[in-house]
Amino acid sequence: MTINTVSANDRRSGPFVATAGQTVFSYAFPIYDEEDLLVTRVRSGVQTTLTLAADYTVTGVNEEAGGTIVLTTGATLNDSITIASEMTLERTSYFQNGGDMTAEALNQDFNRLLMMQQERANPATSNVLIRTADDYTPEDMPTAGLRADTVLSFDANGDLVLAPIPTGTVTGSPPIWAGTAGGTANAITLTTVPAISAYAAGQEFIFIASATNTAATTINVSGVGAVAWKKGTASTDLAAGDVQSGALQRVVYDGTVFRTPTNFGTGAAVITDTVVWAGQATGTADVMIATPSPALAAYAAGVRVLLITPSAGTGNTGAVTLNVSSLGALAIRKGDGSSALVEGDLPPSTFIEVIHDGTLFRLLSIGMRQRSMTELFGQVYCGVSTGTSTAYTVAPPVTTLDYDRPFELAWKPHTACGAAPTITVGAVTKNLRKVNDAGTMTALAAGDLFTNQPVVTRYDPDLGHYVLVTPPANLLTNDTSTDAAWVRLSATSGTSAVATVDIELPSGYSRYRLDVRDVAPSSAVADLHLRFSTDNAVSYLAGTNYEHMVADHSGAGDEHAGSSGEAQILLTANTTNSMSSSARAFGHVDIDKANKITHGQLAYRTSAGLEIAHSMGVCGAGGTITHIRLLMSSGNIARYDLVLSGQV
Repeated sequence: MTINTVSANDRRSGPFVATAGQTVFSYAFPIYDEEDLLVTRVRSGVQTTLTLAADYTVTGVNEEAGGTIVLTTGATLNDSITIASEMTLERTSYFQNGGDMTAEALNQDFNRLLMMQQERANPATSNVLIRTADDYTPEDMPTAGLRADTVLSFDANGDLVLAPIPTGTVTGSPPIWAGTAGGTANAITLTTVPAISAYAAGQEFIFIASATNTAATTINVSGVGAVAWKKGTASTDLAAGDVQSGALQRVVYDGTVFRTPTNFGTGAAVITDTVVWAGQATGTADVMIATPSPALAAYAAGVRVLLITPSAGTGNTGAVTLNVSSLGALAIRKGDGSSALVEGDLPPSTFIEVIHDGTLFRLLSIGMRQRSMTELFGQVYCGVSTGTSTAYTVAPPVTTLDYDRPFELAWKPHTACGAAPTITVGAVTKNLRKVNDAGTMTALAAGDLFTNQPVVTRYDPDLGHYVLVTPPANLLTNDTSTDAAWVRLSATSGTSAVATVDIELPSGYSRYRLDVRDVAPSSAVADLHLRFSTDNAVSYLAGTNYEHMVADHSGAGDEHAGSSGEAQILLTANTTNSMSSSARAFGHVDIDKANKITHGQLAYRTSAGLEIAHSMGVCGAGGTITHIRLLMSSGNIARYDLVLSGQV
């Protein structure tokens, strides 16, 4: 074939990332001779110029579109192959007076000239270029004797000059990566690519230790010779445990020994810029235990520990200590180093970072809590169950349920229930219970659940089983066609004491359900009350506007309370015990917006045990309800976790 035209091209193809065993690589520019190519390979960071015939052959000579190079030995996975033009700067043609001057010969000469110009114009293969607008003409490079111990620089006029190396400038190489160390724990060998031929002051090496040292340690790089590795002072040998297996290390040659840039300190200390990932702590939120791998050798100022707080419980209740690698429990203080942590500072399953200040740990940062699916979405819809009539299996979108907190599962039985059914989620099976007419917990009876009847079950972490929130089927008709779906509207929670919790009732809904996932009083012997606002929370109705009735059931017996002309609606009313300060109330309160009627069912603990309260209330004042307010009969609300849903 003949090369008729030469299109615009930088005369370079690649780099190509090779697959294992690949032999053929394409180039997309014309050549007149197979020797007009420069083929390079980069393998594991080392660049090699390949040799024609020995390493590769060429196709596509005299082809306008280019061709291929074919390796004689297949490439290694991730080899980088680059094909560039490298034409010999010579002219081999000659036109005689009166001789033949063919178009083909002229085209080839002109093509070769253009190819050479394209090759030289390629920034990837050319030398440093001087801008056209710059009239600077560089001089020849000074001889080696003149260049020794100097640096190339430019003077005030922009002219190239030789300058002495400034005082303090490192004459060695930039940091050299040496991979994972070889040798032994106390006689380390490093292999660099390319290898060094000699040590020079200022050389810096970065590597991964393969073993934990047990005594003074040496380093031998590229077989140049073993040199002592000292601490930052250059006079103190490393002690046992100063080098940890798997840890990233950095050393600098000072002309005599290797030194660690940061101060090791004394004894079995660790580098002061050590960062330890410890995973999820064990113990409790107040007494945390961290077990990183590899273990931390010793505490030292500057050591940072990253961890996740324990998942159990509701977070710390006061001051906190941390014990890393069994080195001893140290206090965790706030950033000032003197203020102790207070209740709620460290929620469960929360990422935190602490730093050792030489005496104790200081809290550097606290990340977002790793919240479970049930905390993020409240009531989780699980679809239709599988299994049997006495062993239901439900499948939420994610099975990471937090069994330390209350949560709800909404689902439909695939078949009517038998006696005493269970619910299994993932590999966890729990009993399903109901509150009977006497107000006590009992197993479900056969027929309590219909096929495809929507049900809501709430998990109670105190009881350790699910409680049926929707009434059993024997208290309902099997026609749910007129039931509108509940729409989640808002959620609010808090762990700091407040006098009241106010919640807006958005317009467009006729009924509302307040799911009480957690409410606790700050003082003992307190009941939960509710009030309405009809003026967008400017004020809440009090006076004598309410009438209520509460039936409270417990193992000690039943109690009833009812009255009219009250200042609020009672949601719990145990005249003997009331809610204890360690109680966890949960259940729901339904609100009829137009008629200002409430119906509630709450379970909670008192000093006497579990209590179940069924309540009904009504407000006689005019106006439309816009907000509701929760408050205690005495003291504050210590914590709360509430979800509001609406029904059209």
